[in-house]
Amino acid sequence: MAENIIVAIIGLISGGIGSLIAPWAKYGVEKYNLRLLNRKDFLQNFRKEIEKEDFDIEEFINSSYYSQIRDEIPQEMRSEIESYVLTLSIKTRGTRQTHYKATLLDVVSKLEKKWGLL
Repeated sequence: MAENIIVAIIGLISGGIGSLIAPWAKYGVEKYNLRLLNRKDFLQNFRKEIEKEDFDIEEFINSSYYSQIRDEIPQEMRSEIESYVLTLSIKTRGTRQTHYKATLLDVVSKLEKKWGLL
């Protein structure tokens, strides 16, 4: 009889702990999935913004997209973009606008890898 009471108490405690942990674990999974979805949407919209036909770097640096991704842009490129200085380099791809577009798209790709979206 004492064994049955002990088993019942252990079952009650286990059930209570499980009922507290299960919602917490579910919340963690939902939070992770929501973060992943938000990151995918952000990068998809960011890429669309950069690939616009009428992309203007001066307009772009005043957008919320730029402020959200600014820290991910290499310091040298960020300084160049923000000061509107164009340095000639063998590494430069195309005109000023297309060079910035290519660099910003590289940043998007880097973030996709960093965030595990690829």
